[in-house]
Amino acid sequence: MTLQTVTVMVADHVYEPAQRLAEAIGYPVEAVLTALLDLSIAPFHPAIDLDKPLTGLSNDEVMAVTQVQMAPERERRLRELNHLQAERALSAGDQAELRTLMCVYEIGMRYRAQALQAVVQRGLQPLLPT
Repeated sequence: MTLQTVTVMVADHVYEPAQRLAEAIGYPVEAVLTALLDLSIAPFHPAIDLDKPLTGLSNDEVMAVTQVQMAPERERRLRELNHLQAERALSAGDQAELRTLMCVYEIGMRYRAQALQAVVQRGLQPLLPT
């Protein structure tokens, strides 16, 4: 895997929790931010290309996108963190991971919703089942 160096400006509300997490686990903040980015960018089934616009997909591909889900291990971890949060206060690391996974989940659901809209617009499926 090739690594690229980039400079990114992040808001305080992103940087400060990442910095606290980095200090807590003994890693540089850059490593924490890199891990969080990695978690958030590759969360779905590898056959689904989230970078490809829906308008460029075939009918079969759009239908497949309507079924996209988080990777099973990430979905399991999201459920686990939600369960833990109901039982006790989460550590800073767990809170950051939960926020990241929730964001990933929301991105996936929005993409699915857009695919469902495209399916209806293309006449592949009625808006409401008959």
